[in-house]
Amino acid sequence: MEGSASPAMTATLKYTNKRGKEVELRLTVHARQRFIQRWHRINPDQPLDEAAVDREIASLFARACRVTNLSAIERQRLDRHGKDTLLYRIDEFTFVIQAAAVLTIEISDRDYRRYNRQPRPVPPAYPP
Repeated sequence: MEGSASPAMTATLKYTNKRGKEVELRLTVHARQRFIQRWHRINPDQPLDEAAVDREIASLFARACRVTNLSAIERQRLDRHGKDTLLYRIDEFTFVIQAAAVLTIEISDRDYRRYNRQPRPVPPAYPP
């Protein structure tokens, strides 16, 4: 089911809102798929097995800081997606959050940002 939490999700993602209340986030299938895809693009020598994906996402998110000093592109994103969109950043990843769900995980590092829009790999051709 698109948008539902991963069944293998063991760690929880939480942040504290402006009122001091902890908000539990659910990880969408899209965010999980994009994280796996982008992790392999920027860390090809560090394999990430299926069981470790959710733990790695939770570990990164726990150390991430909310982006408050928004660039022009990030302000444009907020206009497009709505004012309730939150951005959290750690190292080379940015977590895009809306309505208590992690919508996607993008590469934010200047040197690797081009990998966000890289086309999907084409399966190898089989010999005739």
